[in-house]
Amino acid sequence: VGVASLREHFDIVEHSPSVTKPKTPSRAKSPVSSVPTDNLQRQPSKTATTPVKEVSPVPISAVKSEEKSETVEPIPKFYFPNGQISTPSAIDILLTRQLRQVKEDLFVPKHDKLHLVDFGKLAQLLDLSLYWKTPLFRACVHDTLGPKVNITSHTNVSYLQFESFWKKLCKNHHDHASKFIHLLVVSSPSLAALPINRQYLTVDDWDYLVQDIIDTHPGLKFLREAREFHSRYIKTVVARVYYNCNRSWSGKLTVQELRRSNFLSTLDRIEEEEDINRIHDYFSYEHFYVIYCKFWELDSDHDLLISRDDLAKHNNGAISNKMIDRIFSGAISNSQNMREGKMSYYEFVWFLISEEDKRSATRIYQMKDQTFTTHSLDFLKTV
Repeated sequence: VGVASLREHFDIVEHSPSVTKPKTPSRAKSPVSSVPTDNLQRQPSKTATTPVKEVSPVPISAVKSEEKSETVEPIPKFYFPNGQISTPSAIDILLTRQLRQVKEDLFVPKHDKLHLVDFGKLAQLLDLSLYWKTPLFRACVHDTLGPKVNITSHTNVSYLQFESFWKKLCKNHHDHASKFIHLLVVSSPSLAALPINRQYLTVDDWDYLVQDIIDTHPGLKFLREAREFHSRYIKTVVARVYYNCNRSWSGKLTVQELRRSNFLSTLDRIEEEEDINRIHDYFSYEHFYVIYCKFWELDSDHDLLISRDDLAKHNNGAISNKMIDRIFSGAISNSQNMREGKMSYYEFVWFLISEEDKRSATRIYQMKDQTFTTHSLDFLKTV
């Protein structure tokens, strides 16, 4: 009876709506029953959340400063085709000093009229060589009076004309090499045939400069009397300049090539040296005499062109026929007359210098040229 009444009481409690039956979660059976429960690590509850710490917003000024620090700075200019530019204040100070000096020392005493003979002193006051005077004078006249003006011994330049010309020149050309190229271009005899803004010199741009050296240098006094040789001397000087300076072998002497050469420093030296033969580069009269005499001996008909047969007589016939063929194929020059089997005096200067000076950079360049064969190199070693 007691058991029956107890069961009946349990059924009443179980079916009562006010009593909820607790649910016992099923526990998964551990795969390793031998591991003690004390050694098991408790996994953090997934429902637990870590409180988020509030971060104050970054100030806008700090963001901008950080962006500025990460900005890549531009690469400063490092290529100056017309010479490295000085600061505007330095240029203005230099121009003011130069112009004031030339005005006080030259234009005022000469009543504001300078002729060609006065530009030698003017060039020296401008820290240029004495022998810049002719291209400097002619360029100034062409700039102020026009390129077609006929320059005579009576042509003169006023201070205002020179001031405008010199400021313009210094503004666009910042070193001696760039100024020299521009002056010879503007004063060139071939000014009308070629662009006036070109940045190179051709072999026809040098006549006035070298002629002025013939007319005024004390070491060439005896050459001044033999006017028939003036053009030969000019061609010799120009050929030697391009042989040593025109590394591109293009016939166009650029500002960069002039900077790398010693021509401008040599031009300064002949101003100080009365015996021009002591300066072996470019202007030596003795070198000109030897070169021209050898050319004259080979030029049998004296037409100023050497044929293959004429060149075969050089150095007592030491040049082989195969070597002569290589020379006229373009190893010395690729001009039209060379392709036609004729060598001009200009090209003969190159040939003779290459033969005499076997260590010159131009001769080494010629030896590396693909037109030279092994036979040519063998011959050059024995010359």
